[in-house]
Amino acid sequence: MIKITDARHVDIKKEHLSYFENQGGLDLLKLYARQKYKHSFEKKVLVYLKDNYKNIIIGNPDELTSAIESINKLINGNKVSKITTRKLQKVFDYNTFSTRSPGVKETNWGGYLLAKNLDVGTCPYCNRQYITTIRNFEPKKKGRRKSLWEGQTRGTLDHFFDKARYPYLALSLYNLIPSCKVCNSDFKGSYEMSMEDFIHPYKEGFGSEVRFTVVPKRSISGQPYDVTSLLGSNNEFQVDFRYLSHDPNFTRRAKNNIELFKIKELYNFHKEEVRELMQKSQHYTADYIDTILSLSGTLFNSREEVVRFVISSFTDQADFNRRTLSKFTSDIANELGLLRNFDTGNS
Repeated sequence: MIKITDARHVDIKKEHLSYFENQGGLDLLKLYARQKYKHSFEKKVLVYLKDNYKNIIIGNPDELTSAIESINKLINGNKVSKITTRKLQKVFDYNTFSTRSPGVKETNWGGYLLAKNLDVGTCPYCNRQYITTIRNFEPKKKGRRKSLWEGQTRGTLDHFFDKARYPYLALSLYNLIPSCKVCNSDFKGSYEMSMEDFIHPYKEGFGSEVRFTVVPKRSISGQPYDVTSLLGSNNEFQVDFRYLSHDPNFTRRAKNNIELFKIKELYNFHKEEVRELMQKSQHYTADYIDTILSLSGTLFNSREEVVRFVISSFTDQADFNRRTLSKFTSDIANELGLLRNFDTGNS
């Protein structure tokens, strides 16, 4: 789980709120809040949403959780009618937002521009898939009858809080997680997540408190082992996790994420990458690294650059979203002593 950085979120929130206010969502919400309803609690829900729409659209994950709790109190165990549910789906119209074309000048806010501006390069849930946004559009030119589309793609937008259960959160900025299809559709689907039981990538990530590790299959639990003993074996180890947090609640939620998105199972398909790191850990000693750096001329400017060259990955958590398997590679390299050899300050 990689935390999504919020460096550009101020501008993104302005765009997202403006979209809701100016594309008909707010006007429709005000209209529905004035109407009469068979059940009084439904009107109270619409009025609450109207009065608190800014928190609903751009509120942080904790504020969205608070909104869910407030609305649940208004509903008080009752079921919202299909008619009212359809009204909420019209107000918080995700389908239009997700497919809205940015236009030639890319001024139409929607799913593509959100994904592009978030600039999240890999799926934060698994860090195994790239979720690059590409739009190849060639405007109409002289002598050509129409503009040409050359294709477009972006990562999916997962609803952390399931939009079927919470249609009023379907457009909420911090409920839209840029992610890969495997995590969003194949594993999560409509599973009901909550801040109480799962880690929300807009709020936190695994960081250094949950680390990938290599565990020999026939090792004695808790006993140290010699990594060189694994180099000639045939899949005699497995990828697992070390939980280093002093907060048992954080560990519990992290384990829930790992189970839901099948992170352990997926990463056990990357044993070849582990073997390569094992080999490098025996070859690239601290002295050898010094030699590479001193003989490189202008090729490498620092040990950090040598790190990336050798392990083919980033070691700074802030950069993990830029390349797939970055956290995995960094954690395993750290465990094998490679980062200590490099003395990058990340061990």
